[in-house]
Amino acid sequence: MNKPVIVIHGPQGCGKTRHAQALAKHFGCDRIVDDWEGEDLRAGTLVLTNDVEPASILPGMVVLPFADAMRRAGLQP
Repeated sequence: MNKPVIVIHGPQGCGKTRHAQALAKHFGCDRIVDDWEGEDLRAGTLVLTNDVEPASILPGMVVLPFADAMRRAGLQP
């Protein structure tokens, strides 16, 4: 089974890039793309973006707000 593409979105300066390595480890991703602009992505990629365009979301993508991703990873109470 392929790993999903994990898309984490939140406002600039919220901590996405600072916590990218820990989030990638938690979600089992082996690649990080910061400042995603809708380009094609391979399975197992953690994507960080300020905004998610609905047309960019593809089947198999898991889209999470930054705060939810942090809670799931146990990095925030």
